[in-house]
Amino acid sequence: QPDLPPADNTGEATRRVAGALAGGALRFDGVDDFVLVAHGASLSLQELTLEAWAMIEDPGVNRAALVNKGANFGNYTLAVRGSDAVSGNQVEYVHALPEGNYNCCGAEPPPVVYGDWIHLAIAISGETARLYVNGLLVASDAGAQPPVENETSLFLGRLLGGDPAFMKGVLDEVRIWNVARAGEDIAAT
Repeated sequence: QPDLPPADNTGEATRRVAGALAGGALRFDGVDDFVLVAHGASLSLQELTLEAWAMIEDPGVNRAALVNKGANFGNYTLAVRGSDAVSGNQVEYVHALPEGNYNCCGAEPPPVVYGDWIHLAIAISGETARLYVNGLLVASDAGAQPPVENETSLFLGRLLGGDPAFMKGVLDEVRIWNVARAGEDIAAT
């Protein structure tokens, strides 16, 4: 799998592992497609916002990973829970702690309809996590702890770990911010 140079982690990936669609969206086959971005210090974040437009065709058994930085959820992971998971069709944000993981945020009813486009965003600042679906705040948690930073590559469409999970669907306009964006800014995207 080709690595992308760390550079300053801005701009567009020029080498893609997944299939590119018109407009720059990426299609992932759920088997072995993913995009790898080499570690850069600017990708190890304590305060952050992850955003993406996604169309999940099939989340698999456990989850469809959209954005993942590090093994076993690592510095941050944004995913959609699979049909066999306890909370299927849910958006899942997880990051590693010194001991265990922080997991956030369920919304009722589960917001993901497989095969439909959805805009997902999670903003983490201090002890607060806020989950947005299609620009609307759907869940928040005031008990967040800062993520453990790492020097692992960043993946789109793949969860790195002992039992890797690959996304089957399409990703577009993935954004990783080093600030917790305000709700009105997220709604504007």
